[in-house]
Amino acid sequence: WAAGKFSGAAIGKFCKEIDLDGQVTARKIVIPGYVSQISGELEEALPGWSVMVGPQEAGDLESYIKTIQ
Repeated sequence: WAAGKFSGAAIGKFCKEIDLDGQVTARKIVIPGYVSQISGELEEALPGWSVMVGPQEAGDLESYIKTIQ
């Protein structure tokens, strides 16, 4: 995906670089449905976080978020 730039390890590294833990209180991250196969790798890269697979299209995010709240 995206020449290796969109992998669980890359996302986990970025989240640590920007200190995402220190910026949010909820430990939940939603990834696009098209890349659901990286969810396991992302869970390993971000221990303590809940990795959720969202809809494939961004336009469906609003209704998805309503279902998980």
